[in-house]
Amino acid sequence: MKKIHFNLLLAAVLLLIITSCGDEKHAGDIGDRLLKEGKYQEAIDQYDKYLSTRPSHTRSIYHRGRAYQELGDLDEAMNNYKQVLDMDENHVDANLSMGSVFYKKKSYDNAIFHFDNVLTKKPEHAQALYLKGRSFHKKGRIDDAIVYYDQVVSIDKDHGETYLYRGAAYLSKNNSKKACENWKIAQSKGLEAASRMLSQNCD
Repeated sequence: MKKIHFNLLLAAVLLLIITSCGDEKHAGDIGDRLLKEGKYQEAIDQYDKYLSTRPSHTRSIYHRGRAYQELGDLDEAMNNYKQVLDMDENHVDANLSMGSVFYKKKSYDNAIFHFDNVLTKKPEHAQALYLKGRSFHKKGRIDDAIVYYDQVVSIDKDHGETYLYRGAAYLSKNNSKKACENWKIAQSKGLEAASRMLSQNCD
């Protein structure tokens, strides 16, 4: 009889553990779905639920940071990215997102630091190259910006924004010919801003 009671108790405990694990996984999956649907606060709530029992799950922490960033809460986004980077300093997505937040905060040297971390692992990461170029552009280092813009379009010829800003970089160097050439390409990629730049600066 005691053996039967023990087996029933063991089965109940195992069922509880399995059910609990299933709920946790479900909460994480729901968070990912809500994030994709643009329901950012609801996603955060699900990630909070999931991370309450799995506090080191880097994917959920990172995605929670993305949700905060989409809501405009950059400080809370950075807190989540930092948690991920404390566990994995080479995490590509967390470095890219942390860099993008620093870029928005106009902290360009810090942004470049994180973009470099991405490029150390993925030297042809077009978005990291582009944002590094934009950071140099914002710092007034035009020649350096052009170097990175060149790398972007050698990897992704359809990256319209790169042509737009490379055109602006050339205009600041008084090279109207190259500026207009880049804006024409950007216009062909569907960027309305390029059309305005062409009408204002090119024959």
